[in-house]
Amino acid sequence: MAFSSNTIVDRQQQLELAEHQFTISNIKLQRLAHLTDYLPDLQIHSNPLDQNPFFHLVSEFYITPSDFILRHILHDLLGAFPSSEPYLEYHWAGPRKQIYFDPCHVRAAIVTCGGLCPGMNTVIRELVVGLWELYGVRE
Repeated sequence: MAFSSNTIVDRQQQLELAEHQFTISNIKLQRLAHLTDYLPDLQIHSNPLDQNPFFHLVSEFYITPSDFILRHILHDLLGAFPSSEPYLEYHWAGPRKQIYFDPCHVRAAIVTCGGLCPGMNTVIRELVVGLWELYGVRE
């Protein structure tokens, strides 16, 4: 379950939103650490996907600051097992309209632990191709 809004909210408003508890049917936003919590002077850059001629964006492509997802999607609708704890929700993961890194200065590394893992090569390939082709990361 995700809640979406088309309004653009600046970073300060995002932090203020994340600080508050949302009480829609006993739901609480769980605030997670953000890069700007540790590096407050980060510059904001526009997402390079906007200028990519091979990537066609739809209007709802970017995740907004008000997009959330519930931690647990199974709920007791009958109330047979009432919970005093609120249901936790998190900010939705995905591409943002603004990013906090300059692709020209990014170096990406992928570290694995060894062993067999079905699909690992596909995941690594998609990371490399996505960074190279979509974001312009060259190192």
